[in-house]
Parts: sequence; C-alpha cells; structure tokens
Amino acid sequence: MTADNLVPWNDLNVSPSELRLDQTLVCGQAFRWKATGENEWTCALWDVVVDLKQTAETVQYRILGHRPIEYTRIPEEFLPDALCDYFQLSENLGSLCDRWTSVDPDFAILRQTQLGVRA
Repeated sequence: MTADNLVPWNDLNVSPSELRLDQTLVCGQAFRWKATGENEWTCALWDVVVDLKQTAETVQYRILGHRPIEYTRIPEEFLPDALCDYFQLSENLGSLCDRWTSVDPDFAILRQTQLGVRA
C-alpha cells in the first residue's frame, strides 16, 4: 500500500502561475527537496516530512510523518501558513513580474518560460 492510500492530500490553494514546483524546487536554496514521483516532491521541514504535488490547478500538500508532537516546531494545523511563508506566497508573483518587466525588457522574454518560479 502506498502513501496515496493512507495520507490525504490538502489544497494549498495556489495556481501554477504563482508557484510551479517543477521549476522552483530545482533551483536556488531548494536543494533539500527530492523528486519522489510524477510532479511530487518531499522534504523534511520544521521536524515534519512534507510531501508536495503539483496539479494542473494547484499545489497539494500532506504530512508523511513528524517527530513527537512535543518536539515538533510546526503543529500540523499551522503547516499551510508555514508553507505559504516558505514560498512567500503572500507576494503576488504576477505583480512582481509586471514591475520587473517594466524596468527590464529582457525579463519579459524570461517571464514567458519561467512561469510560477520562486527562488
């Protein structure tokens, strides 16, 4: 039996235009994330083993395991907020890209191929 049958996925409610795991988790400081399946990535963060999956509409997350609750830095109910902070999802990537494109015409070209990249 796989983890898919045991642990339900939760929706992070973020569109691919704001976060693309396949491009974000292979660059920058994301070296701890490991590809563990098709469009699926796993990492130990805050004493919790987190699994992320990119779908056509959103990013899903689930907890695969954690240290005993008394030693865990991020309780499960705070994980969605912690992930939003980790990826800085409070910053609207589209607005940032608009601003960068207005001052750097070359960024307009780059923007077309790097949709949803956060590094």
